[in-house]
Amino acid sequence: MPPKRDNVVEVALIDTSNRHKERSDTIRSDTTSRRSFLYLFRFTSRCDKLLIFVGIIVAIGTGAGLPLLSVLLGRIAQSFIDGQIVVGSSNGSVVSLNDASSSDFMADLNLYCLYYILLSGVQFVAAALQVICWLTVSENQTNKLRRAFFRALLRQDIAWFDENTSGDMAKNLFDDIERIREGSGDKFGLLLQFSIQCICGYTVAFYYNWKLTLIVMSLLPFLVLSGLFLSRLQALTATKEVGQYSKAGKIAQDAISCIRTVIAFNGENRECERYKSALKVGMKLGIRKAFYVGLGLCMFFAVDLCSFGVAFWFGTNMVNDGSIQPGTVIAVLFSVMFGSLALGQIGTHLAAVCSAQASASTLLDMIYRTPRIDSRAVVGLKPSSINGRLEFSDVEFSYQTRPDCQALNKVSFSIEPGETVAIVGASGCGKTTIVNLILRYYDANAGKITLDGINIADLNLNYLRNKIGVISQEPVLFDCSIEENILIGRDDLTEDEMIEACRLANANEFINRLPEGYETLVGEGGVQLSGGQKQRIAIARAIIRNPAILILDEATSALDAQNEAIVREALEKVAQMRTTLVIAHRLSTVRSAHKIIAIRDGTVAEVGTHDELMKLNGLYKELVESQLFENEIAPIEEVEGNSIDEPPLQMNEQATGTSAMIGKDIVKVLTEDLRAEGATESTLLQIIRHSKPEWGLLIIATIMCGIHGALNPVFAVLFVETLNTYTKSAADALHSARFWSLLFFALAAIKGTTVLGWAFLYGVAGERLTMRLRYSVFRNVLRQDISYFDQPSHSTGKICTRLAADVPHVKEAINYRLGSVVSATVSTAVGLALAFFFGWKMALLTSVVFPFIYLVQTMQERYESWRHKRDAEMFERAGKVAVEAVENIRTVQALTLEGTVYEMFRRFLERPHRTARRMALIQGFCYAVSVSSNFAVYAISFRFGAYLIADNQMEPMDVMRVIFATQYATGAIGWASAYLPELLKARSAAGLIFKMLHQRPRFDGLPLNQKNLPMEGNIEFDRVVFAYPSRKNVAVLNGLNLKVTAGKTVALVGQSGYGKSTIIRLIERFYDPTDGSILIDGEDLKSMDLSHVRRYIGLVNQEPVLFDSTIKENIAYGLEDEVVDDQKIIEAATLANIHAFISDLPAGYETRVGEKGIQLSGGQKQRVAIARALIRNPRILLLDEATSALDTENEKIVKEALDRARQGRTCIIVAHRLSTVVNADIIAVVKNGVIVEQGTHQELLALKGDYYALTQKQNLSK
Repeated sequence: MPPKRDNVVEVALIDTSNRHKERSDTIRSDTTSRRSFLYLFRFTSRCDKLLIFVGIIVAIGTGAGLPLLSVLLGRIAQSFIDGQIVVGSSNGSVVSLNDASSSDFMADLNLYCLYYILLSGVQFVAAALQVICWLTVSENQTNKLRRAFFRALLRQDIAWFDENTSGDMAKNLFDDIERIREGSGDKFGLLLQFSIQCICGYTVAFYYNWKLTLIVMSLLPFLVLSGLFLSRLQALTATKEVGQYSKAGKIAQDAISCIRTVIAFNGENRECERYKSALKVGMKLGIRKAFYVGLGLCMFFAVDLCSFGVAFWFGTNMVNDGSIQPGTVIAVLFSVMFGSLALGQIGTHLAAVCSAQASASTLLDMIYRTPRIDSRAVVGLKPSSINGRLEFSDVEFSYQTRPDCQALNKVSFSIEPGETVAIVGASGCGKTTIVNLILRYYDANAGKITLDGINIADLNLNYLRNKIGVISQEPVLFDCSIEENILIGRDDLTEDEMIEACRLANANEFINRLPEGYETLVGEGGVQLSGGQKQRIAIARAIIRNPAILILDEATSALDAQNEAIVREALEKVAQMRTTLVIAHRLSTVRSAHKIIAIRDGTVAEVGTHDELMKLNGLYKELVESQLFENEIAPIEEVEGNSIDEPPLQMNEQATGTSAMIGKDIVKVLTEDLRAEGATESTLLQIIRHSKPEWGLLIIATIMCGIHGALNPVFAVLFVETLNTYTKSAADALHSARFWSLLFFALAAIKGTTVLGWAFLYGVAGERLTMRLRYSVFRNVLRQDISYFDQPSHSTGKICTRLAADVPHVKEAINYRLGSVVSATVSTAVGLALAFFFGWKMALLTSVVFPFIYLVQTMQERYESWRHKRDAEMFERAGKVAVEAVENIRTVQALTLEGTVYEMFRRFLERPHRTARRMALIQGFCYAVSVSSNFAVYAISFRFGAYLIADNQMEPMDVMRVIFATQYATGAIGWASAYLPELLKARSAAGLIFKMLHQRPRFDGLPLNQKNLPMEGNIEFDRVVFAYPSRKNVAVLNGLNLKVTAGKTVALVGQSGYGKSTIIRLIERFYDPTDGSILIDGEDLKSMDLSHVRRYIGLVNQEPVLFDSTIKENIAYGLEDEVVDDQKIIEAATLANIHAFISDLPAGYETRVGEKGIQLSGGQKQRVAIARALIRNPRILLLDEATSALDTENEKIVKEALDRARQGRTCIIVAHRLSTVVNADIIAVVKNGVIVEQGTHQELLALKGDYYALTQKQNLSK
């Protein structure tokens, strides 16, 4: 058994004892073999153990309370029966007790009432301590467990992440831990309490009369066996339900995180239908579970009342035989009843504990899982210095997800210290795989990789990665400020060092032009920056770390020509005196390398300098020649100066716009978020109004609840009537017992039927409401324009949290919990009415307890509501940190940010943890009041009743009627109060959900009911002014005019950040212009059916987004309403030069691409994206750096394919690589948000202006 430690985070530091053995996918044997409840308390501190000990003791005390109450009830009932007999013997003329009888009667009641008062005080203390202890232990455990799980998650190797999705991790991190919180908290204490109550109840019953006890318990085996069977069915159904909703959550997360791609390809309906299909299955499972819950309640109540009938019949016979007293019958009956009630509660709470136990097992499997490549391992060599000599020796490797495809085969090469070595080759040939192996994302299957002669597997992993700086093809920025992104994880660096690194990366000037400068928030994934701006910040982040080895994986692919030249010059300076590995498709960036390694199909084809390889006339020369301008660009003069007039900040892909999470004051950020959300708490009536389609079910269920609730106090009065049986003669008593026993059987049938009906019907209504709300909210979210997702309160994580967690909370308001409230309300009303009918004075006194109970519940409600609002936001932020870290785990591990990210996560959990512990005190007090109030009410009632009897104002049986009627009313309130927290969560969650549901988009992208004419493809920008909604004071386009004739190709060129991609987004109508208009075929884009427009637009972005489905489904994305046969898919793939690669895969077009297309290389993803655009046969083709991720060979082929594809259709190209646009009909130079030059390639060269200067930097023929 793994060691228990006070600080759970230490658990995640377990080291790998043998790093060269096969992967250990299982945890230690003891953690997999044991499945006891002790799993829930793996991380107890000494204080926690003390609280557990106290919690067990007081749970025993609380559980013993009701069995002791039954003893007192039996004795009091005997006294009242004796008193009624005396009263009845007076021939009706004098309704009073004689002096001797009165004295004895009052003495007995005084003693019993004293016992009640003492028992009430003990129960109050015990119940309060029980809840406080167990809730505190639970909060401590789950806080530690959540932190430990996240830390263990960050430590896993990349191969593990290839096979597990972020959606699964989010479920483990929040859903499973929430189950553990419930199962190890007050529900565990209640399990102990009801277990003791059950044992004590049956023990007391057997002690008083074992024969009667056995008779009363005759139906118990049936109840237990059926309960166990139904609990099993409930558990199995709940497991399936959770799994199905996890699938639905994954669909929602993928769609919202890729919202621009979804919208651009009219994928809203597809995603809605996929989401709806997953929800339908979950809803059916939820309805089935509701039936099992109702059936269990039905059997419990029916058996309970039948037991009363059986007990009363046999008890009466035994009283007539003189073997027992009537009070003994009452004591036995109530003892068995309290024991049986406890037994029923045991099943409910045991299910919660078992669910928590299963979740704990899953989480601990992860926590104690030791990955083969352990980023938290402290073992490994740490040389005092690194020279930087890298060597690959016969390295073989295949990815675990595709073991049959050899990514590298006998690869051998060496890089000397200080050398710059370039690796070139076709897309997917294995270049990026080499980088992955150097960073030890994976270990080679065979061969070895050494650094300064040391096998990198023998080096400490964090030490190795800290010596390597990586700039990837698709840079990842975190949702914080620019400064925090550059300095993240490095507190030892200064501001001056940061600014110098930004100067080297040519980023300082554009950063200083931003309104907030280095404090500018970049958004989730860096969405607030253009591709070039993100790349330069990533370069600065790598430079500032001063690595011994620098890896540039297409590091300048997102930069325009002028920026590329400046940054490349800076990188060449940085590369001096350190080993540099360059992965490049653009061969102009590697000509000066000391060594160039050409890779073909995972093997080294050629090695040498540029000149040496050109002489070989092999692979490298073919790649170079395909990139030459072939003298299309004449030699031109050098442009003076390197200054760049960088534009203001602009948006980019994947916007979800969230606020800072790193380095900000948590309270301040939380307050800003709550204000920005603008949601108000809903009422129960508002929730019911939104349940209009379920009103029929709710009305029937409510009527059944009313009947069920009314039967409780009616039963109480009838039960007292049965006590009169014992005041009659033997013959009359038997006749009366027969009547009342049959009546109890009839009540059992009615009560069982009604409880089954309302539990099931409320369950059906709740599940239907949940599905409808989830689907409606999701559909409405997908209707929103992109500016909606730019807002901090609408990040992917927050929206998914609303759908996954808050919508089910709304359901809690109208499922069987609402039935409990309705039943309790009716029980209270009927109980009080009967009490006042039989004795208004006594009823008036006993009912004063209600305002006090209501006051306690109101206090709990207000505090719970306030806490829920605060903590929900903090858990959202913690969840967002977790999702962002897992989705970008390669960057997190490459920068060794595991500790930094973990600390952010831990910080966001601190306040919910503190408030939860404070909440335990209030919940303990409220529970103590609900438990002890029963004893206090009995004490007050019996004492005052005794006074009224002695004063000849009431008969003994009337006193009993009033007491039992008011007691049932009080008990009903306690039953309803148990569900108040769920109702409160429902109200808070409903406020957020309803706000999302009624959010109106600025413009709707779903199909309109209007006639649409065929598109020709004419586009015109007429004095368009635009600023992004999140930065209205920063203009991106300043009166831009552009006219594109149908069938023509227009290329947009210019420096990064000048608004080129913004033009693409406005054509897609992601946003509307601030001023001016955009016309399609002479019609204002604002008045057109957006769905129709987007159907005939094909978009290929610089950073392609693929969905976690098959290649086939990705290519045909958005065309689900049309007939798309396999031949069309193959033709599009062939045109994009991806068909041959797909055909070589084991599953072909049915191959799943993984989350965000992670199973494919950048070039492969790009070609699938091109095929997705071409299959639509678009009238307008938008290419935003469409070939930037392709190698030279594939670029040439795809470029030729695109040249053919754009024939007869309008094409707008955004490009930095000018070789891809020289044949465009018009080339427009964008600068500061306007077109400064336009014309053909030759016309613009003749002008010798901005375009002329850009071409000089890319003349490969020089």
